[in-house]
Amino acid sequence: FSNNFTSVKKYFKKADYVIGNLETTLGGTAIGISDYPRFNSPDSFAKALKNAGFDLLTTANNHCADKGTDALLRTIDVLDKLKLDHIGTYKNKSDSQKIFIKEINGIKTAFISCTYGTNGLPYRHDYNVKILNEQIYKEIKKARKLADFVIVLPHNGTEYAQTPSQTYKAQYKKMLKSGADVVIASHPHVLQPMEYIKIPTG
Repeated sequence: FSNNFTSVKKYFKKADYVIGNLETTLGGTAIGISDYPRFNSPDSFAKALKNAGFDLLTTANNHCADKGTDALLRTIDVLDKLKLDHIGTYKNKSDSQKIFIKEINGIKTAFISCTYGTNGLPYRHDYNVKILNEQIYKEIKKARKLADFVIVLPHNGTEYAQTPSQTYKAQYKKMLKSGADVVIASHPHVLQPMEYIKIPTG
C-alpha cells in the first residue's frame, strides 16, 4: 500500500499535522479481507498510512461498522499500537466524551469527528460511534472553551454531488455558530466548493 502515497508523501512532510478519513475497518484476516460494500483492510494498510505521514485518522463514517463491533474495536487497537491519533469511534463511554485536543505549533487545536450513520449496520453501544446529532453541537461549544482552534470533521453529504445541498450547508453553518473555526466534510467522494463565512460573536 505504500506505493499509493508516493506522490503525496512530499506534501505531507511539509504539513504540521496530516488528517485522513479511514473509511474501512482493520478487523483482522480471520474474518476475511474484503472490499465494497463492507470493507475490511489488512493491518499493513494502517502501517502504510503511518509511514506516509498521517497524524490523525477520523474513524466515524458509514463504513466503520461494516464488520461488526469487534472489528470496529480492533481497528482502534491497531491504530493505538501504531501511535496514530484517531477520533470518531470509541471503546468506552469515557473516551467518547473527551474532546481530542492537540497542541500544534503552540496552538491548542480541538478536533471533532462524527458521521450521519453506519449504513444501518448495528454496533454494540451508542458510544462506539459518534453520530451527527444535537449532541455534536454541544461538544463543539465545549471544545470552543477548551481550545484556541476548533476543527469539525463530519462524514455526511450526497455522494458524487458537485455542491452540498442547503440541508448540509445549514448543518455546517450551525457548527460554525456553535464555535467551529473550520468544517471539513467527507463522504461525497468529489471535491466541492469551499467558502469563508463570517459568524457574528457576542
